[in-house]
Amino acid sequence: MALGWGSSEIVFAGSGKTIREITFALRNNIGILHCECIEEWQLVQSLKAELDATTLIALRINPDLRVDTHEKISTGEKKNKFGMSFSEALQIVRQHPTTIVGFHFHVGSQILDLSYFEDLSLTVRSLL
Repeated sequence: MALGWGSSEIVFAGSGKTIREITFALRNNIGILHCECIEEWQLVQSLKAELDATTLIALRINPDLRVDTHEKISTGEKKNKFGMSFSEALQIVRQHPTTIVGFHFHVGSQILDLSYFEDLSLTVRSLL
């Protein structure tokens, strides 16, 4: 690529990806694409097959974990719109165990108590 990064070195994560952006990423065989919800995962699977893309897939999961941070920057609780539920992720992992290369979690910012990350790590283990 023009800036010295090969497409296989790119990770595409974030909410609100358009079909055009996803298609562009898959056509260029980026390294990993993070799916935010089960509907996005289904769309990506369909487009990957259509385009014969080699892009790997990770899932962004909402762990439903409350952390001590300002409510406006909390992103890891069930009430927050970011990421798919554990049950949706588990469904994908159980039905397609070899198609998922990683998990993405974000529970908020300005977290000062590291025990939240221990709780998150233990919660994540249930997906394996």
